[in-house]
Amino acid sequence: AIPAPCDETIQKAETGSALKASEKKKILPRPHSLDPAEITRRLSDADEIRAMMDMVETIFGRPLSTPEIGRVIDLHDWYGLPADVIIMMVQYAVGLGKCNMNYIEKMASDWAENDITTHERAEERIAELDRRQQAWREISSLFGIQKRQPSDSEVQSVCRWLYEWKFSREMLKEAYNRCVDSTGSVRFSYINRILERWHKENICTLEQASKEDSRSAKGKKNSASQERKPSYDLDAFEKMILQEEL
Repeated sequence: AIPAPCDETIQKAETGSALKASEKKKILPRPHSLDPAEITRRLSDADEIRAMMDMVETIFGRPLSTPEIGRVIDLHDWYGLPADVIIMMVQYAVGLGKCNMNYIEKMASDWAENDITTHERAEERIAELDRRQQAWREISSLFGIQKRQPSDSEVQSVCRWLYEWKFSREMLKEAYNRCVDSTGSVRFSYINRILERWHKENICTLEQASKEDSRSAKGKKNSASQERKPSYDLDAFEKMILQEEL
C-alpha cells in the first residue's frame, strides 16, 4: 500500500523513535475515495479488514457511515498502517474526545510519515503524546487557563520547562506572576525568557531568584554605566519580545 498525504499534521511528538524530517516518507496525493462497491469488496475479501472495522465501531460506540468506513479502510490500504496500529490510534483519539475521522486521518498521515507502523512504535508515540498532554494539563492548571487550547509551540515550551529544565511549580508560578504583573496577560514567550535566564544562571529556587534580583538592583544603583538589570527586567523583556514577534 502507498502512503497517502494530508496537508495538515497533528502536533508532532518529541520522541527519539520518530524519523528526522529529512528522513520522512514521501506522501503522494490520494486519487479518490473508495466507492460503496469497493468498500463492500474489501470487507468481503479480507478478514483482517472486517475484524478491524468491527473493533473500530466498538470503540466509536456506533455504526460508522459508508464514507467513514471507506476512510478507515484507507488508513490500512493507502496510508499503509497495520490493523492493530489503526485500532490503537482510534482508541487514543476517541479517548481524547476526538471522535471524528478528520482528526484520525491527520494522525494517520503523521504516523505514516514517521514510520509508526508497529505496535511497539505506536506505544512509544502514544506515551509521548500522553506526556505532552500531561505537561499541558499541569501548566494550564497552574496558570488558570484550562479552557484554552495550546499551540504546538506552547506545548513544546511547557515540556521544556518541566522535563528538560525541570523547574518546580513554585518557580513556574513565580515566572507566571511576573509576566502577568508586567503585561496583564499570560504570554508564553515572556515566561519562557524568564525561565531561560534562570536556567542559564542555574537559578532554581525563589531564594536564589530574590538574591539575583537584589544583586542586580544594587549594581544598577551603584553604577549606571555598568547597569545589571534583574533577570525579569520587565521593560527590557517586553521590548525584546515584542521586537522578535514583529
